[in-house]
Amino acid sequence: MPGLLVLMGSGETSPTMVEIHRSVARGLRAGARAVLLDTPYAFQENAADISARARQYFARSVGLDVTVASDVTGADWVFSGPGSPTYALDRWTRSPLAGDLR
Repeated sequence: MPGLLVLMGSGETSPTMVEIHRSVARGLRAGARAVLLDTPYAFQENAADISARARQYFARSVGLDVTVASDVTGADWVFSGPGSPTYALDRWTRSPLAGDLR
């Protein structure tokens, strides 16, 4: 069954986006697997800090326990960003992740 695809521009973890994330999260089953793809910012020196802040944002503001992972198989919710979408797309098209996301 097809899922929901939510596309956002910049500001995806800003306070103004919380309600959108909450709305999507309300449609998830209990115990849903939520995955944060770090690809868009993985090249940055502070990638671990960005991941930590994103995990904290989703836990505190949205109520989602998010795992940083590169495997989305079986994920109920996937978040990619913040960072460079062109960098991420370049990496994904050369990996099995492109098919997994499809």
